[in-house]
Amino acid sequence: VTKAHDHVYNRVIAVKDADCYIFASAKTGDKKNPLTPQQKLPFLKKQFKAATVEIVAGGYIEAFKRLSPADKLVIVVGGDRIDVVEKLANKYNHKEYEFKQIEVLDAGSRQHDTLSATKMRQWALDDDKESFFKGCSDKLSAQDKQKLFDLTRSQLLKLTNK
Repeated sequence: VTKAHDHVYNRVIAVKDADCYIFASAKTGDKKNPLTPQQKLPFLKKQFKAATVEIVAGGYIEAFKRLSPADKLVIVVGGDRIDVVEKLANKYNHKEYEFKQIEVLDAGSRQHDTLSATKMRQWALDDDKESFFKGCSDKLSAQDKQKLFDLTRSQLLKLTNK
């Protein structure tokens, strides 16, 4: 739910003549994924209003299965993931799912590197509410940002035994 995620989302909804889906990981219980799917889903739905937002337990493969069969699958990812996702998507096409065409698009340059999810989690852990709020999507209300901060901080403190 960072401003950097907004950047990727804008690229997703710019794809013409397509249904838009955002698949979020079901991973939880570690410092990188402190929130449960049930905790993060309401925030994601507020941030990504023009898309169908779902939690997926099986990563990319499971997400692709949910969209199959279709004529075309367009996947938008960060530039650092293009090669890996493209190989994975094509490797299991016609085995695990069915698409006539698969295209992987670069979400574009990360303009908000200083607002990464990693830094957001650290700001929550450090009780730096001001920085955390600045890194949150502008699509979230002040009340949403406070709730997200409190949840993230609480979960991280449990995980780090502080």
